Amino acid sequence: MALDWFRMSVDLPDHFKTVELRAVLGEENVEAYVLRLWAWAMGNAKNGTLPGRRPSILLEHVCRWHGEANILTEALIEVGFIDRAADGTLAIHGWDEMNGAAIRKAERDAGRHKTASDAETDTKENQDVSNGRAGQARGSRGSSAGQARHSERNVTRRDVTKRNEEQPSSADADVVAAELPASELAAPAPTIPEPQPHGGGVQADLANLTGRATVADLVRLWNDTAHPALARCLKCDGPRKKHAEARLKERGLDGPTGFREVIRRINRIPGMLGQVPKADGKPGWRADFDFLVSPMGAVKVLEGKYDSWTGQPSGPAALPPAPAARLYVPGEDLYPDEPEADAKH
Repeated sequence: MALDWFRMSVDLPDHFKTVELRAVLGEENVEAYVLRLWAWAMGNAKNGTLPGRRPSILLEHVCRWHGEANILTEALIEVGFIDRAADGTLAIHGWDEMNGAAIRKAERDAGRHKTASDAETDTKENQDVSNGRAGQARGSRGSSAGQARHSERNVTRRDVTKRNEEQPSSADADVVAAELPASELAAPAPTIPEPQPHGGGVQADLANLTGRATVADLVRLWNDTAHPALARCLKCDGPRKKHAEARLKERGLDGPTGFREVIRRINRIPGMLGQVPKADGKPGWRADFDFLVSPMGAVKVLEGKYDSWTGQPSGPAALPPAPAARLYVPGEDLYPDEPEADAKH
């Protein structure tokens, strides 16, 4: 089921991939190509893979590219917006991570709504059938009751005639109509089927909708969005994996305090990108995945502890230079501004 919206990172205009694409194509507003491609994919390629034997032609048509053929396709592959498989298939990089969960949830919701609608239709049909059978039963009972009343009415008339002959002054004799008991006329209540749990019940639905980020998701986020100057995470096991699992319990990938925001801030701090050399002239320190999942790394970045790490002088104004040193001349008054001491003293 296609949605009428899609998820996209808010830092797309300043993302390093966008910056590289702008440099490769030599034009501004290149993020429009990416947005058009993602919008088209939500309605036509829910799995993020471009169909057809010549997907590059479709890609550049969707993106409204008017330059030389294959230039845009190769540029998107080069900077990492598009993945090309060995068989030439083109797929949007990170599509499932950003929009896969939302598409699957929409499909599950549509299935539940259809099942509920079918159950409601079946219930109404069952009620109509039950009401029809009840009407037939009431009609049969009504016919039987009418015949019984008619027979009893004839018997009652004969009894009244006989009593009138015996007691001519009796004025209260009348035809008494026989009626069936109310319990026999009451129609049985229609049977409504009990609703059945769908897809394994509530617990199964909750399990499908959880969507908590995994260590693999965090590794992909770091490798995809961290500054090119920072090392990628190639292996995550042992203590590194335990640290990552612990940090994921504290914060998610998105949101104002999520890991995406932490990485965005790291990308803008020169001192965390190795751009501020050490005092001895050696290359500066660089943040890495281990720093990201350390107990206090993300917290300190969000608190702004490293925001001023730009390599520029900061803090109190520099002190004025000390006066130049000179040799002492014998007999020179070292303290000319002080009054002479009292001779009597």
